Amino acid sequence: MVLNIDLAPTFIDLAGLPVPEAMQGRSWKPLLEGKPVEWRKAFFYEYFRERNFGAPTVFAVRTETAKLIRYPGHDEWTELFDLAADPCETRNLVKDPAGRTCWTR
Repeated sequence: MVLNIDLAPTFIDLAGLPVPEAMQGRSWKPLLEGKPVEWRKAFFYEYFRERNFGAPTVFAVRTETAKLIRYPGHDEWTELFDLAADPCETRNLVKDPAGRTCWTR
């Protein structure tokens, strides 16, 4: 799982320069080279509504096998996907008791 905050460290690393410790994100270089590396297994995502855009505020957690998306003030929009069983995210499991198991793998 690579994120947009990993772009700058990756470019700096590929240029042969040291990545500043204060910089967020990590270089993809070891992944690109096929080297064994301890990598993130999950991340938290947030987007806050902006007046000029139609996208709502959203909070989400993404693991290797599941995704939970919450829209504050809109509980009925909550989404839960088992990415191992449903990689195209076609079945929202938020109201399905079976959905609880996708977080325990």
